[in-house]
Amino acid sequence: MSVLVAVIAATSISNAATVTYSDSTAVIEGNTLTGANAITVSKFNPSLGTLTGVEITVTLSVPTFTIIVDNDASVVSNVTVGFGTFGSIDFSSTASTLSTSFVTMSGSNFSIATQTSTFNVQPQAGGDGLGTFENDGGVDVGSFTTTNVLVGSQNRQISSFVFDNYTGIGDITYDIAADLVTNLNINSGGGTGEVLYQGVIPAATFAASVTYTYTPIPEPSAALIGGLGFLCLLRRRR
Repeated sequence: MSVLVAVIAATSISNAATVTYSDSTAVIEGNTLTGANAITVSKFNPSLGTLTGVEITVTLSVPTFTIIVDNDASVVSNVTVGFGTFGSIDFSSTASTLSTSFVTMSGSNFSIATQTSTFNVQPQAGGDGLGTFENDGGVDVGSFTTTNVLVGSQNRQISSFVFDNYTGIGDITYDIAADLVTNLNINSGGGTGEVLYQGVIPAATFAASVTYTYTPIPEPSAALIGGLGFLCLLRRRR
């Protein structure tokens, strides 16, 4: 019985283990954040054992927010409200080869599709004057609520051919640069300046995580027990 236990202990030591590192940063509306929004995850420390797998997730998440429109004109205003990515996005990584197909992630992986809504807002009502934003819930106020946006390249399995990029002492750095802005296309019978809006995008989140799968290096005591068990087994067979 003791021999069997020793053999099982030695076998369990060789089972794969995992370690995960993650980091994130806030991306503020209207700011181009090149170089100011880097996130870093640790490389795999070879002293832990033999690396057998790398899986990485890099995402940009924009939470739900509401754009509110206040019509100060004396006539009904037809308003189109939109949100999305306008212009280009840059993405860079110090570990450039990120997938089994050796495809490098780029800014297009983080483009946010435009969300739009068109609606009528009734003429000015209440006590607010021209050029004064007022969210009083009256008939001259309308709103558009966006949906949560999660973009990026998720759960990419890294080819063993590029494990060297993820092994050693130090970090892997990722960087994204984007203008996250609200866009209004206002077609108002009341004229420019008579339809006001207010919409603040909560800080978006740029995040990365990497999970390393590896075969641990056996502890000296465990290796000794396994060796003794193997010798006992040989002796028993003899």
